[in-house]
Amino acid sequence: MKVMNSKGQGAMEYLMTYSWAILIVLVVGLALWQMGVFKTGQELPTRTGWVNLQPIPSAIAYSSSTGTFSVSLINTVGTPIRINNVNMTDQYQPATTCNNIMIDGVVFTPPVTVSKGDAFKVSGNCGTRQAQDRFNMNINIDYTVVLDNKETARTENGFIEGPVE
Repeated sequence: MKVMNSKGQGAMEYLMTYSWAILIVLVVGLALWQMGVFKTGQELPTRTGWVNLQPIPSAIAYSSSTGTFSVSLINTVGTPIRINNVNMTDQYQPATTCNNIMIDGVVFTPPVTVSKGDAFKVSGNCGTRQAQDRFNMNINIDYTVVLDNKETARTENGFIEGPVE
């Protein structure tokens, strides 16, 4: 009869003990993270769906006191564009459609021309929300690209989500 060496059992007990300890630490860390204990500053809004008009993250704001949403966008099309229509809808409940749309602080009267590489600010009254509420703004911008005297109609549709300030 052959006697088995007990070194394997000792190593296995060692691994199991430390595996359980590491698992408990991970679960506690995940719970603390979900409760927001590790948040250090203000959350930046997320931007999805944007292709030719790029939002500037530091120039996105939703004011709880005035109900005004504003975003600065950069024309990355490579040619001048003419903005023909702007629609903004906050999809968080209750969903609201923004009105009094302005571009660069002037009431939007189409068309508005934006040179290539230039930034422009779009804002509108989207309804009041409480500070630290969230917004999920769906923005549709219809514009015309003018290249070699040929006009092409395009639509940019993007979302911006973040906290109300």
